[in-house]
Amino acid sequence: MMNRKDIKRQTIFVFFSKYISVFIVLVINSILARILQPEEFGIVAAISVFTTFFNILADIGIGSAIVQNRKLSPNDINMLFTITLYLSILLTAFFGIFSLFIAGFYGNGVYIKIGAVLSLSLFFNTLNTVPNAVLMRNEAFVSVGIRTITGNLLSGICAICFALKGAGCYSLVIQSVCCAAVIFAWNFWSTRLKIKRKIDFSCVKKIKDFSVYLFGFNLLNYFARNVDNILIGKFLGETALGYYDKAYKLMLYPVQNLTYVLNPILHPILAKHQTNLDLIYINYVKLLKILSLIGIYISAFCLFNGREIIFVIFGKQWGNAIRAFKILSVSIWFQVTNSSTGAVYASINQTKLLLKSGMIYIPIQIFLIIGAISKKNIEAVAAAAAVGLILKFFIDYIILIKKGFKNSLCKFFANFKMEPLLFAICYCSMVLGGTIGIKSDVIVLMYNLALSGSVFVIALLVTRQIKYLKL
Repeated sequence: MMNRKDIKRQTIFVFFSKYISVFIVLVINSILARILQPEEFGIVAAISVFTTFFNILADIGIGSAIVQNRKLSPNDINMLFTITLYLSILLTAFFGIFSLFIAGFYGNGVYIKIGAVLSLSLFFNTLNTVPNAVLMRNEAFVSVGIRTITGNLLSGICAICFALKGAGCYSLVIQSVCCAAVIFAWNFWSTRLKIKRKIDFSCVKKIKDFSVYLFGFNLLNYFARNVDNILIGKFLGETALGYYDKAYKLMLYPVQNLTYVLNPILHPILAKHQTNLDLIYINYVKLLKILSLIGIYISAFCLFNGREIIFVIFGKQWGNAIRAFKILSVSIWFQVTNSSTGAVYASINQTKLLLKSGMIYIPIQIFLIIGAISKKNIEAVAAAAAVGLILKFFIDYIILIKKGFKNSLCKFFANFKMEPLLFAICYCSMVLGGTIGIKSDVIVLMYNLALSGSVFVIALLVTRQIKYLKL
């Protein structure tokens, strides 16, 4: 049987370690946002689109396959690590050359130098694929939590020091390299993996059926998630991209730091029961309901308080990001509820269905973004991105529940019938609460947090949804 107490205990630890890390990152980003200009963030955001692509090439589904496949021997894992070593050298060299194309695409020679430095980050991230997967497979969540906090803190301090010395956008690049290096060093020391002298690709054959479909999905999903940044950087410029990137990443904070608390735990734990679909489904829906209730509140709060959130975290010079952030906030609930599906697809050995879902959703998302870019403003692109992310929710769950679990869609979606009402109650409480005359953005945020939070808890009690906030 699946030990729900283990899930709860692991979740609590990962939750606290993750949110300590989130707090550190927010403070660091808040400081950097007051030192650097939107254009400098935009430059790094533009090239980060391409580093993300190379990181997908580096992983090629190996990490998740190691977590999923319990038949891999220590020798197989060491061999996979050796393969990633050679792959890291190859990709690092290629990315350095590819930076010439990036500079030509955006018409800015600065990307050549930035690309050379960022290639080091790619090197460490590629090498980290196997050690990180081993830690997750062994459920070493304590080590992972401490590692993440350490890496973010050290790299953040380094970035601030360089920014104060006038390094500009290079301070953000150095932050990325430093974080990747610290995390790899920690993981390598923790796992003690060995490099083999001769390469044997038999280990790849053991994971190829699983990893190929996952890699295909990640590759397609990359284009859906990054086409907005590519087109904004190309047609609207680095400054517009800087504002949009800040809005998008701020929207992703609750998405990533709620679901990504669970995802690292879900996959290794659920993978142990991959043949018992009913057991996985029952426990997954219970966890999903918790995410849903938290996500609906965050979505309403961010939509109403977008201005104050932007000003408090980044400063008033980022005002042009407010409307885009508020538009994107509409999709937060859908993403929080939806973004754990990848771990579940992997856990039940259905990465083929995951790829099928991506092949339906991703062309729609790309089409929406391309259509919106002609409006020449980041708000239109944000609206297109939000619509696409909402559609993804329905497409993913129709396939996962109907094809993966072979369960009733009506019964599944009925689990969320109270969420629209809770959203309306939470949002209306802040509208009726009124903060006119309060000049401090911090006080407005605290007031609305206390008001809407209290009303939300009462609404949970009245609608009897509070019972779901227990594992």
